Amino acid sequence: MTKRVTLEVSMRLVSDAVFGSGYSDAGGADIAVCKDSDGWPYLRGSAWKGLLRESMENLLAWAAADAQQRRAAEETLAAVMGESGRNCAEDARRVTLTELCLRERPSAPEDCYQTRTFTSLDRTAGTVAAGSLRSAECVCRGLTFVGEAECAVEDRDLVTQALRGIRWAGTMRSRGFGEVDCAVRERRPRSERSKAALSPGHCIRYRLKLESAALMTDLSRSLDNQYETRGYIPGSAVRGLVMGTLAAERPEWFAAHKTEILSDAVRFPDALPVRGELPPIPSVRGFYESKDKTEFVSVLTANPEEIPKKGLKRAKVGEFCALTSDDAGGYSLRYWQAPTGGATRISQERNADKSGDKDGMFQTQFLLPGQEFEGYILLDDPTLAETVGAAIPQTAHIGADRFAGFGKYTRTLLEVTDSPRWAEAYGYRDGDAISETLYMLALSPFAVRDGNGRIQGFDRDAENGSPLAQLAEKLGVESLTVEACDTSLAEYGGYNRIWGCHLPAVRMYDRGSVFKLRCGSAPSLDALRNVQAEGIGIRREDGFGQVLFLRETYFDEETGVRASQPDEAGESVETAAAAIRRTKYGWVMENAQRVIQSEMSPSQIGTLQSLCEEAARRGGVSQKIDKWFGLNESKNIRHSVRFSEIRQLTETVLETPLSRTLKLSPPLESACMDSKEERLNLLRMLFNYSRREKQDADAKETDADAKETDADAKETDAGRNIGKEGGEAC
Repeated sequence: MTKRVTLEVSMRLVSDAVFGSGYSDAGGADIAVCKDSDGWPYLRGSAWKGLLRESMENLLAWAAADAQQRRAAEETLAAVMGESGRNCAEDARRVTLTELCLRERPSAPEDCYQTRTFTSLDRTAGTVAAGSLRSAECVCRGLTFVGEAECAVEDRDLVTQALRGIRWAGTMRSRGFGEVDCAVRERRPRSERSKAALSPGHCIRYRLKLESAALMTDLSRSLDNQYETRGYIPGSAVRGLVMGTLAAERPEWFAAHKTEILSDAVRFPDALPVRGELPPIPSVRGFYESKDKTEFVSVLTANPEEIPKKGLKRAKVGEFCALTSDDAGGYSLRYWQAPTGGATRISQERNADKSGDKDGMFQTQFLLPGQEFEGYILLDDPTLAETVGAAIPQTAHIGADRFAGFGKYTRTLLEVTDSPRWAEAYGYRDGDAISETLYMLALSPFAVRDGNGRIQGFDRDAENGSPLAQLAEKLGVESLTVEACDTSLAEYGGYNRIWGCHLPAVRMYDRGSVFKLRCGSAPSLDALRNVQAEGIGIRREDGFGQVLFLRETYFDEETGVRASQPDEAGESVETAAAAIRRTKYGWVMENAQRVIQSEMSPSQIGTLQSLCEEAARRGGVSQKIDKWFGLNESKNIRHSVRFSEIRQLTETVLETPLSRTLKLSPPLESACMDSKEERLNLLRMLFNYSRREKQDADAKETDADAKETDADAKETDAGRNIGKEGGEAC
């Protein structure tokens, strides 16, 4: 296996930089900076990778003296930085990057930014083009961002020189933004943690904590230029990670056991996001609730015809849940979902003839860092536990674009258990009474073939050779009937990197689907546990076909699940800074109409915006704003009335504490930064948003007037033509 080294990189901003996110802030800058969930700036790994590739390409091109050296340089660049459409399974020389984050954070995120305004020139008239005023948010010079780059030992010098050769980052470089100074040093290898030997067992439990954003692309919900993410780590991704590690580190062992570990004798269920120590399962379908949430019923136990009569709607149960006991002796469904974010990116792919670049913007959704996922590996042969479990690296990358800073994780738990936690928490336990009624939950998508090999769903009754008859045989019961169910269907495919082809898409019952089954006789506990351990249907090696038989008490009419509520730890906890920013945007939206209806022109609103920005840069000195209002109010009455109300609004904001202006709640008052500069920035946001809204409204009105004028002209021309024709006829 190729040895690798880690390089620590620090990037100091020599000038202001624009790390564009591809979005604009409501009421703020037209070009917004890429920020994390707490509002701090960072440079995405994909952007950093593009800078490194550009620098390395220039370095190799300058060093190549003849055609042979240029071909060797192209091969080196492809091996180290990758190339478009690369499906190769061996990536030993590929550079792996992290995000570049602040080394030292100022007292508040707002101290990292300042706003610049720009215009375009009308080349014909030689003046400022109408409606061209725009603003960009910049990261202040002097800040230092740090990150890591991992490469092969043989490429250490090349990568180091290319990193030091990066001189510009971000957008608008031709205007002087984004000059940087990069320093690189090799990190000393950390002492390896002692690897605890795993005992033989049928179930391996692990936890992975995301250190960076992760892309788990969901192709079924993605479009041509928009890629959605799954809210979990697919078992197939963990399976690929384990198999790749075994093939690289233990090739002889892998060759000897390849047939067994690539079959359904080793199964990889999906790793689900966790909340504390609650065992996560997919949210159970089939629950309905009233609008006031006083009534909460399951379609499996209630009369389906009564649900629409009572005006019940589908209950909000999130994506994942835990079934917990409540104070009244019943159960509640506590739900959550993994937090996600998004970004706009640019792809640069060369044409087929390599004559040029083809750029395209697209949006990606990703799992945010900090989330922890719990998964299992189920084994038929317990002696494989130690080797297979050790193949989950302590730190690695998983998911898509892992060479561009995405998908880095740290393994926080690895142990051998008797069974997954959800089997003991929600399934039947020793001593529980099992009746003829079973409630089967799909923990992962599943599809079953009939006796002829065709994919077929569950019929109401078990016919010979049908999927339901196969399940009845596994349970050891003579008859099996579906009394009720609540299901959804989805198509699941896959991709084989070795062969470079897509797997056939199969329509399956989606996770969370639940079935109420009636057996001819009560099955044994061992039969239920065997079905839960082995799974049902096809592609079980990828984690499909996992089911759980929920205890009947969860669906009891009196003591069953009676309510759903978001998990307290699982709710999207909004930081104080984020809540204050959201309140500012709301205040801007509420007061924008006052500015728009004041009959001030867009240029006058833009002038006021610029004065607020200048006053904020000067430490809050606002005499020029007062002088500007006084100059406009000293003119004729018709002109001065436009400014009186806006002047009163401006003075009120500047003289009132920011927390009172925004009407913040007591917990947020202490977190609200208040100064003359902060109040001026709030006014700047207001005038910037109002100016753009005013310009859009004026443009629409102008277009409407133009269309009306064209219609009148056509009508006049038509009348003239009719008159001429009439005269000739006479």
